[in-house]
Amino acid sequence: MRRKAVTTEMLKAELAESLLRLMAEKPFAEITVREIAEGAGVDRSTYYRHFATREDVLEDYLDGVVSRYIDQVDRKAARLESLRGMFAFFAGYRRELLLLHDNGQANLLLRVLARRIVAVTQTECYRIAYHLGGLFSVFLLWFDRRMADPPEKMARIADNLLPDSFQLLLQRAVVPAARETEKGA
Repeated sequence: MRRKAVTTEMLKAELAESLLRLMAEKPFAEITVREIAEGAGVDRSTYYRHFATREDVLEDYLDGVVSRYIDQVDRKAARLESLRGMFAFFAGYRRELLLLHDNGQANLLLRVLARRIVAVTQTECYRIAYHLGGLFSVFLLWFDRRMADPPEKMARIADNLLPDSFQLLLQRAVVPAARETEKGA
C-alpha cells in the first residue's frame, strides 16, 4: 500500500521508533540499517536520504524531545519547581531514555543539550558546560537506578548541587526551537 502525505518529520519519527523497538529486542551494535528501514516500512535509500548513522537517528529523536522540553519550560518558575518540571518531563520518556542508556547511547542526550546552549560570553559557555555536565551525571545515575526516584526527589538533589546562578545563566543561554529555526532560515 502506498503512503500518502508523509512528511519528513513523520518519516524520521517512524525510523526512530523502529530503531527504539529494535533496541528493546537486541543490542544497538547488532542493529542494521536494513532492519531499521524495514521496521519503518521504507527502503534503505530513504533512510540514507535523512541519516548517515544510527546515532544520527537517535540524535534527531532526542533533539525533538529536547525541543519539546524547551518549548514547555516556564521561565518564570522558581528554581526547584523548574528542576522538578525538568525531571518530570524526562520521566515521561523513561522507556526511551533507559533504552539509550542500556545501549551506551545516553551521551547523545548531553550532545543535544549542549547544542541547544548558546553562551552569552565565552566565560559563561565554560560555566554552563561544567554545570550541565554535572547535571547530566545526575541523570546518568538516575538512569542507572532505573529512574526509580521520583522527579520531586531528583529536583531536590539537583537543587542542592547546582549554584544559585545556574538557572539564570541557563535561561539566558537556552535557544528555543523556534529561534533556532529562524536562525537556520
